Formats: sequence, C-alpha cells, structure tokens
Amino acid sequence: MHFYRIIREATGLETFIEYRATLAAAHAHVKCDHAKRDYPDLRIELVDVPSDKAGILCLLNGQPEFGTPVYEAIRTWAITGRGGIKSVANGE
Repeated sequence: MHFYRIIREATGLETFIEYRATLAAAHAHVKCDHAKRDYPDLRIELVDVPSDKAGILCLLNGQPEFGTPVYEAIRTWAITGRGGIKSVANGE
C-alpha cells in the first residue's frame, strides 16, 4: 500500500512525521497547518508500506521488529516558497 509521509526536519527541532492517504491530502495539510517559514524544512515522500500479514502485525504492534526495513521513499516532493510542490531527488 502506498502512503504519503510528511517530514519536517529543522536544525534544533524534533523531527515531525505524519502520514496521509493521498498526495493532495498531504499537500493540503502542509499548506493549512504549517507556516511559510517552515516550507524549506518540509518534504512529502511516497512510501510503500507492506500489506502482508507480517507488515500488518508490525504496524499493529507499534514498532518495527528487529530486521524490518524502514519504509524507504519511492518519490519525494519539496514545498516551494509559494506553497506548491516540486519533485526532487529522494532524501533531499
């Protein structure tokens, strides 16, 4: 299953992570709930969450089991200064 992860990483602040079901929902959340000054610190990533039995158990238990890979970004978007989104290299 694909989900969109919103990440805010700023120097001196705790990393903020939230998930949304669609890119439009993630983009709307960023524009409504974050100040323009935060846009350079925000990114949206498309992640694949395993939907097999082991993956669901891992999610229900709240923490990944030892050896379970972290959900890697398939695609990444940055927030522009005017609140739009632009595709960037993964991890930027």
